Amino acid sequence: MLLHQNVMPKWGRQLLYYWMPYVTYTFLLLSAAFVGYLGNDLFSKRMTLFASMLGIASVFLGRHIFLCFRAPTVRERTEARFSLLIATLSYTVFIALLEVFLPPLPHQYSNIQRALQLQVERANTHWGYAFREIQVRLSYNELGWADEEQDYVSSAREKIVFIGDSFLEVSSEQPLASRTQALLNRSRANIDILNFSKDNTGPEHYRHRFYEFTLDFQPDRLFLFLYEANDMYAGYTYRPYAHQPFSVTKNALEHKNSLHLPKEVLHRLDDLQQQEAVFQSKAEFLTALDGFELSETQKNLTYLTVYGYFTEIHHTYSVFPKFFAALNRFPEKMIDYVREEWFHTLPAQRRNAAELYRRYTQIFNHQQPERLEALAKFLSQEYLRVENYQPCLELLKQQSEEFRAYLTAQSDMMFYLFQAVEQALYRTAISKKTPADDTTIDQTTDEYVKLFDEIQNICEANDIELTIVLIPEASYADQDFYQFWLPMIDFHQFFSEQHSLYLSLKEKLNTHMPVIDLGEFSHQLRNSYWKFDGHWNEKGNQKISAILARSILEDCP
Repeated sequence: MLLHQNVMPKWGRQLLYYWMPYVTYTFLLLSAAFVGYLGNDLFSKRMTLFASMLGIASVFLGRHIFLCFRAPTVRERTEARFSLLIATLSYTVFIALLEVFLPPLPHQYSNIQRALQLQVERANTHWGYAFREIQVRLSYNELGWADEEQDYVSSAREKIVFIGDSFLEVSSEQPLASRTQALLNRSRANIDILNFSKDNTGPEHYRHRFYEFTLDFQPDRLFLFLYEANDMYAGYTYRPYAHQPFSVTKNALEHKNSLHLPKEVLHRLDDLQQQEAVFQSKAEFLTALDGFELSETQKNLTYLTVYGYFTEIHHTYSVFPKFFAALNRFPEKMIDYVREEWFHTLPAQRRNAAELYRRYTQIFNHQQPERLEALAKFLSQEYLRVENYQPCLELLKQQSEEFRAYLTAQSDMMFYLFQAVEQALYRTAISKKTPADDTTIDQTTDEYVKLFDEIQNICEANDIELTIVLIPEASYADQDFYQFWLPMIDFHQFFSEQHSLYLSLKEKLNTHMPVIDLGEFSHQLRNSYWKFDGHWNEKGNQKISAILARSILEDCP
């Protein structure tokens, strides 16, 4: 053997003894990090790289262990063992220091909690922006609802609660609930509308708002809005409502100063955090604050903050979690860097939605004549991941002048545009979607009916009249919208599964509770949706608020 024959000089053997463990540990850690990025191809470049690193680490480790016990002299065996010990301690100290200085790991929150966090953060804010030909005005009250300040206590006026998603709070000079309220006021109706709506939410969020907010205010009526395109999905399984157990955490207490609570209440929250008290419901949590004079708004805002920012810290690694989380991200960063900076090739997978939108909005820093080509390049290379963007540019140039004007005027929502371009160029936006069969549609809507039956039963027990309002997807309700996109994509085909769910759910709900299908008013809704946004425009909001106000007044005693 090499060392036995003293072919390697003494300084070389000592260098090998002292550095071999460091090289071994480095390759072991890197190979462990690459495991999550291998894929199924046994002969891919990534698999070859992983096998090489693991092989080098294994050879070095085996060789060093051999030297620890079978080196030619006692001195060399001692040096090999000492170097292994020093390397192990050095690596441990190095990792421990990194663990101290690395930023904290992000907390894991449910979708409902993320929505509550945004609600807390936007409370008492007022702002606006120019969108197309209107000035959008957004105003959020003390609880973060897109609504006027409300007196959330019993009164002689009839109360109606609206629960929905972005259709009830964005892309308009005035939210739908406020428009409907104004129409009721003109009719001298003794009615107040409370808007408990939040964008990017769905039926499970609506149910949470019903149990934890609506019931507290004991309204006379509840209007629950369901959007055809993204509020329902095939395969949904119903589960009875149960609040997630929660406690007061340090993360929540970081936001306590924004609550403007009395000092004694803040001290009480500190005590609950130190006691690690666990609450099974909002009511149980508020019971822990009994004895303090808090308004309904303060109670609800405190709950929003405590539950919204509650998190149970569960990490994959119990030892050095921040280091191993960073190590797991290293291969992805390295692969992307080499691909983009060295070889200037496209990403292997599409960027996440937030990063895509950030890159998309940067295009509008260009002068308007330059935007069409920049958009074609973005759509082709960033979304479709195709290097040659000329076909995409030609496609955009072939569209109507109205389309190009909409596209290049200002940033907008991207969903409809992405699907249309993909379908027009590659015919894959629709073909990659496999609509559920009739049996699955029927089973899915049965599950959704269980959810709404649950809400209906609680409503009946509390003398609340429930009405389901079905919002049709733009292409099914607005013929102008459908024709606008038809040269590139047939959105009736694209949303065929959602439309089947919509029709099936409508048929079943009609036998259980009052339903307003806004799709039945499509003759009034032509040119009522923003062309790229897919929400109601000013005309649409005016029409829908009139429909709702008329329905409310017809049912008034």
